[in-house]
Amino acid sequence: MAKRTLGLGKAAKQKKKQKTAEITPEVAETDGSASFPNQPSNEITVELDEEVDPDDELAQLKGLWNTYLNSAKDSEHVLNGIIHESDRLLRNQSDEDASKLSAEFHSIYALSLAELAIFHTEDQEKGSTVKEFFDAALERIELGQEQFPDSIELKFAKAKIILNRIPLEYISKMTLDSASKEFEINITKLLDDALNNYEEAEESVILLKNYSLLDRNIFEILNAFDDLLDIVYNFGKVDELAEGLDSDEEEDDLNEQFKLSKKHPLYKIQQNGKYSQWIQEHSEKFADLISLEYDHLLKKSQQDLSEKESNQISFLKLVSKKTGQLLLQSSEPFSNIFTTLTYDSDNEESEIDGLDAIKAQKLAIDLTKRAIKFFEKAEEEEEPQSWVDVAEAVISLGNLYDYESKEQNESYKIAEKRLKRANNATNGKYQKILDNLINNDDDDDDDDDDKQ
Repeated sequence: MAKRTLGLGKAAKQKKKQKTAEITPEVAETDGSASFPNQPSNEITVELDEEVDPDDELAQLKGLWNTYLNSAKDSEHVLNGIIHESDRLLRNQSDEDASKLSAEFHSIYALSLAELAIFHTEDQEKGSTVKEFFDAALERIELGQEQFPDSIELKFAKAKIILNRIPLEYISKMTLDSASKEFEINITKLLDDALNNYEEAEESVILLKNYSLLDRNIFEILNAFDDLLDIVYNFGKVDELAEGLDSDEEEDDLNEQFKLSKKHPLYKIQQNGKYSQWIQEHSEKFADLISLEYDHLLKKSQQDLSEKESNQISFLKLVSKKTGQLLLQSSEPFSNIFTTLTYDSDNEESEIDGLDAIKAQKLAIDLTKRAIKFFEKAEEEEEPQSWVDVAEAVISLGNLYDYESKEQNESYKIAEKRLKRANNATNGKYQKILDNLINNDDDDDDDDDDKQ
């Protein structure tokens, strides 16, 4: 049995702001529960929420999971502790009491098994493969869903496990010459399964208006998908080599040589724009929903915030910044179309990808304005870089307005004010960005003088 040292209950109850438990993970016995490589037993400090009963074993398990989530994630030690503690809870449950293990228990257990795969990508010779970890994780999800078929936590967990599985188990084995027939799994269908599970869970959260469920663990699902898309979209590209090329034409020629064939397992994902649109839309929805939960905290003074509330604000700002980045990224294709059709003298087309300059401009402006809204929410009084993030987004907006229009000039002035403030606060760190903006304005003035 796992030991609870130093009087867990009493020690934890004596703390006002932070409760901790210390668990010594045991080596799991082979009784049908998960059994994977482990490290020597060491005590692990578990953080518990202030309102949690420190004698609640499931609360301790959640605290152990949160300890891992908030760590550098550079060691499997905490994960082994979670696996061993989960196994112990399972062994101690009779058939009649098995239902007492909540959906959240199965979710944490499954996610921990999946996370262990990260630390064993090179363990083929030790008998524990990445596939075995993911198989065990999804089996735990299925067992949980037998008892809790409508569980929001389990659907989110399944989505995250699949999104982590695709790059670690499948993409890691691919080359430019890989073909779909080499893999027993259809990668596109597997990805769609993950996104469908996320959407179903998201819809349940909205229906129940239980936005507190959208925590850092769920946000990591969106980050995992964003990372996966980055891998897919750049698979086969040669950005590192292209840096040394003399022209864009040479880079295009070289990338053309490494273009994925239609038979490649990643081809359909790479070519389908719905996935980049999905991450932008659902990240924005995530940010909007947690804003409903935490926006009121932004009105409170810093000294009136509890530690928990401060963490919630930090989370809100983190999500807002990420969402701003994704929206700005989503605006780039439309911005490029607008710029090409409006300013490129060599271009003879009136439309690109079915969009004329006016439609592309409108779409780009809408996305950029939404990005600015989230960058503003992510601003920190003590972080000049957050002011610069807003300024650069505002400059992008200004570039989308008609040349020398009132809207463009106002955007540049707003950006310049923020940049000057950030530059003064950092002893000139952002001088190049500021100079570039000011010089562009001067060039525009010179052009006006020439026209006169």
